[in-house]
Amino acid sequence: MCTIVGGISLIFLALAHQPVTGLLVFLLYHFAGVGVREHNPFAAAIILIYYIVDFLASAVFLVNSPGTAVVRIIIVALLLSNLRATWIAGGWKPDSEEAALPPRMGDTFSDKLADKWPAFIWPKVKVLYYIFSFALLALTVAGLIVMSIRGGRL
Repeated sequence: MCTIVGGISLIFLALAHQPVTGLLVFLLYHFAGVGVREHNPFAAAIILIYYIVDFLASAVFLVNSPGTAVVRIIIVALLLSNLRATWIAGGWKPDSEEAALPPRMGDTFSDKLADKWPAFIWPKVKVLYYIFSFALLALTVAGLIVMSIRGGRL
């Protein structure tokens, strides 16, 4: 889900002549999804916070239809459930029956993307993702503060 949201953001931001921002947002969402898949509560929390900030900013600065708000609220609920699930999974004892993971599939491309890729890449990018995600969130909030001061809204 996070990779799909990131891909859609990349497309819309590229169409808005902001491809670098689109790529950064795509990486943020994709690696958040990878982190959630690997039971990382930080990745689940940061993407939930980022999406809520984005949702509130778009509600204030853009004119949205009520249908868009409903879809965004559903996505926030899904991200909140991801945070809860990763929090619960983080408390499992490694040798318990609940902590036993099902075998990772790798037959199709989607299996490799959902099962094999996260286990391969997350240990390599985890620390970089922590720094990147926090910096991007801080820059986004700072930009929104500047917009609200200049525009008088928020």
